[in-house]
Amino acid sequence: MFGSRISSSIVKVALGATAALTLALCVTTTPASAYSIYNSGYPGKAQTPFTYGYSTFFNTATIVAPYRWVTESAAYAQYDQYVCVTVNLMTASGARYWLDDSSQTDCQWIPAAMGSVPVTGAQFDNLLGGNVAAYSVNVVVTWQLSNGEQIGSSTFDYDQASDYRCQTAYCMVKTTTWGGGAYLTFTR
Repeated sequence: MFGSRISSSIVKVALGATAALTLALCVTTTPASAYSIYNSGYPGKAQTPFTYGYSTFFNTATIVAPYRWVTESAAYAQYDQYVCVTVNLMTASGARYWLDDSSQTDCQWIPAAMGSVPVTGAQFDNLLGGNVAAYSVNVVVTWQLSNGEQIGSSTFDYDQASDYRCQTAYCMVKTTTWGGGAYLTFTR
């Protein structure tokens, strides 16, 4: 009887640890490591979490660009700033160039001298599986003042294989042969 309580407790602890690890892997905002960045004006900083892909196993897939923290432009820290994060999904299907597929934008106010805010990510559902298409992501962050004047922008081009993570089988990270960078594709 005492032995069954111990083994039951061990199983509960093991299951709890497994669940915590799974949650940590799925929700992390660990930075992608090899993106390219293009700045203009006086941008603040933005986190660059990995972009995740997973197959839904019915010839469709989902790509998730998690939320990110965005900091104010230090050059304009005494002013309220409106930051917008646009996640652009690009696709290539047999062509040697990327086409705009869709995009999602979220904007937030950073009150003067507050520092930073979390900005919602994007989720693209019902994407084609079956090795039909290649999907790549870039993220554009803009900073503007309350009068509408844009004070800075940054474009993060997720163009390296290390910028992406697959969460399920039937998802693969590959690199184009024509210089278009890395992408996600789904075999199912």
